[in-house]
Order: sequence, then structure tokens, then C-alpha cells
Amino acid sequence: MTTFLQSLAAANRPATLAEIDVLRELKRQDGKLADLPALHPWDRDFYLTKHQAGVVAAAPRLEPLAPYFSVGTIFTGLSRLFEALYGITLVPVELRPGEVWHPSVRRLDVVDHRDEGGRTIGTIYCDLFQRADKAGGAAHYTVRCSRRVDDDDLDGDLPPGQTEWPFDPSAAGLSCNPVTMEGGREGRYQLPIVVLNCGFATPVDGPTLLDWAEVETIFHEMGHAMHCASLQLFDRLQASC
Repeated sequence: MTTFLQSLAAANRPATLAEIDVLRELKRQDGKLADLPALHPWDRDFYLTKHQAGVVAAAPRLEPLAPYFSVGTIFTGLSRLFEALYGITLVPVELRPGEVWHPSVRRLDVVDHRDEGGRTIGTIYCDLFQRADKAGGAAHYTVRCSRRVDDDDLDGDLPPGQTEWPFDPSAAGLSCNPVTMEGGREGRYQLPIVVLNCGFATPVDGPTLLDWAEVETIFHEMGHAMHCASLQLFDRLQASC
């Protein structure tokens, strides 16, 4: 993890310093100074807000973007993005009877393509459309986290006398079949299950089209979903450093 963070810091340092110099220049102008002054922690928010106000004031006025992107187009784009970054894709999966709580819910498996044929490293249930008995707003819920399961107290995890992990979805929704990790990572892990909840208009004739704020909402919530796969994605990030 330290190597990965150090790699990120080194890659982003030049751009970060350039952005800080923009704020230092604003402070220099305020103080009518000859040289760029130091930017203290208590200066940051003040000059960042001042810089943002200047950017907004100088930007050309744009008409609001009309709803254009369909839900399917957005998830296709997200899948391509994750494939480019991490080598994973979002794959629609046919639902088993009684698997979800409403007919409009869809299942996506997160598939890692380092193995031939692909290997599932997590599951996302997408409850995207509004309905009368559903709370409004957007949210991400972790039903089952990604974690190692073979290095803790088995007596506390399994029934008395049982030494193997059960895997019977009809008997217990949180039972899992532990998997081994790629890249030589020690141990066995449970795969995450998450829910992506939104309140988009229910499709009637054709696909639901999203406005720009709704597109940003999906990307935001999918970021939370990817955090739940952090143990699985860590190996790929380490490999890229």
C-alpha cells in the first residue's frame, strides 16, 4: 500500500504544485507583494473559493444540457472506463427467482479478466427507478463487504462443530464461498455485494434519458461501489505501480 501511495504522490506532485502556485499568485496580488508568498493551511479555502469564483465569472454562459444519455449508455461507458483502469467489466447477469426485491432491479457482476474466461470479484444490484413505495434520493448500500475470512476466529463465524464455510444461498443470504486472490495474496476472501439506489424516471416508451446531474450521480455512487471491491482491485493497482 505504501508503494502505491508513493507512486500516486510522485505522479501528481507537479500538477499539484502548479495548482498551489495559482492560489499563491492570488495571495501575492492581495498583499501587493513582489514574490509568491507561502500558502498556509488557513489560506487554502479562502483563495480556493476566490479562484473558483473567478473561473465561474469568466466562463461563457451555457444553456442547460438536455437529457441525452440513456441508463444503458452510462453503464456501458462505466464498464469501459473500469476496463481501461483496472481490467474489470460490468456484466449483466440473469436473476434467479426471488433474488431481488422488485422486478425493475438488475444485477451486474464485476468481472476481472486476468483469468481466462473472467472471474467474478463482486456483485452490484441496481435499483435505479422511482416507484411509489421507494424512498427518494440516491445512495449506495454495502450488503456484504469485501474482506478476508480465513484469518479470524472461526468459532465466532461458524456454528458449533462446523469447520467449513457453507454456501447455500437459499439457506442464508450472507453465506459465501470464499475465493483466493490473484497475485499471490495470502488467504481467502468473501466477495462484496452492494446496492446502487437511484430515483430516475421509470421508462415508458423507450429508454430513460438522464440529465447531467443524474449522470454525475451514477458516477458518484459507482465510486462507492468500487470501494467495496478495494481488496480485489488492490492487486491490480499494485501491479500497475
